[in-house]
Amino acid sequence: MFYLAAIALFLGGHLSAGLWSGWLMRALVPLAVLAAMLSKEIGATAPVMILLMDIICLGTSWKRALQRCLPVLVLLPVVPALLMVTSWVQTGDGSLWRVINITNIGLIQFSPIEYAVTQTGVCLRYLQMLIVPVNQNFDPEFPLITSIQDIRFILAFHGILALLYIGWYWHRRLAAQMGSLGFFGILWFFITLTPSSSLIPLPDLMAEHRSYLPSVGVFFLFAALLNSFREAWAPMAAKNRALWMVTAVWVIALGGATLARNEVLRDDETIYRDVIAKCPQRARAWNGLATALVMKGGQNTEEVISCLEKSVSLSPNFAMARENLAIMLVNYRQYEKSLKESEALLLESPDNIRMLHHQGVALYHLNRLPQATDAFLKAVQVSPHFRDSNLCLGAIFAHTKNYRRARHHYQAAMATGPLPQVHLAILSAMPNQQDTYTDNAGGNSADALTRSILGAQSY
Repeated sequence: MFYLAAIALFLGGHLSAGLWSGWLMRALVPLAVLAAMLSKEIGATAPVMILLMDIICLGTSWKRALQRCLPVLVLLPVVPALLMVTSWVQTGDGSLWRVINITNIGLIQFSPIEYAVTQTGVCLRYLQMLIVPVNQNFDPEFPLITSIQDIRFILAFHGILALLYIGWYWHRRLAAQMGSLGFFGILWFFITLTPSSSLIPLPDLMAEHRSYLPSVGVFFLFAALLNSFREAWAPMAAKNRALWMVTAVWVIALGGATLARNEVLRDDETIYRDVIAKCPQRARAWNGLATALVMKGGQNTEEVISCLEKSVSLSPNFAMARENLAIMLVNYRQYEKSLKESEALLLESPDNIRMLHHQGVALYHLNRLPQATDAFLKAVQVSPHFRDSNLCLGAIFAHTKNYRRARHHYQAAMATGPLPQVHLAILSAMPNQQDTYTDNAGGNSADALTRSILGAQSY
């Protein structure tokens, strides 16, 4: 929004007939650009696009355009500086290599060169989807290209060069007409893709939403093409009618495709079922479907577990799916299997508080209370205000009449929010003096303890 606002304000400011309105719009341009940069890294390209628009579309000389765009050009270092600071805060390393891989920390599966080479094909795929949106996928897989000698790279690279040359030639031949807008649209598409489709590798090679802002350039291009055809065919009524008929059919077809796609995007379950139908080997999609089923009530226990097991089998190192599997096995009372999963994960990551907690829940239901208590205590040692384990410890220590420790853990839990009703009952039933307490007090029975342990589970 801020990016497009900056473009509109710059155009309005330099085309406005009013002195004060023009001055106000020009003054707001740097603020809009800065807001775009602080919203998303793609805002870094806004000063470049404003400069090119001034030169290509408004016909301003390079020297004059640089002067007019100076207030936004001075903002170019903002995003690189923010990335360096963020990298330094996260890792203590603000080097260029760490900044380039800031979104890939612990997930680097390809080099920046391999990523950049692959993005030539990805860019053309985005362009194809904007024109003819077939085989859309919420979580697409795109094959990695590792060599510049790969025929896929050679074809894609020369395809991009051809588009740029056609746009430049159009601009040179028809600058006074719509060629400038068409060339600017092509440049807009490729330049606004650079933050996600260049040397800075993102965890996913392709994501459809990255084409949203670049699509504006495609709209510029098609507006210029349609207007050029309209002007060229103005004396030929038949061709003009055919042009508008083809355009109308295309727009109606895209509208119908949008309605059909909306059925897939209706909720998380339909989204991930569509992804799995197109990419059955996508481990993340199976985990996403399991999560969607749980959020809708999780009535089909076997399907949830099956989805998570499928995800783990496809990607054994996918920690999120393994964690979710361990948690859901607890929720579905399969405690022995959950314990095996959580213990395996804890061997790799001993400070995983979610696994420590659910290990404790499984151990409790296997009647191994001392080991369960140790697991909960380890979780709060790692994170003193971890709510779920503190609630369980409060209930356990109240049940075993260790009221001082019970109150300590309930206070830690209350630091993160009000206590659930079952725990309020346990806390209110605790006597002020330990020697006056009986095991049959109020909500602090064994049944209440079990309810409290079950209530402290999460997915």
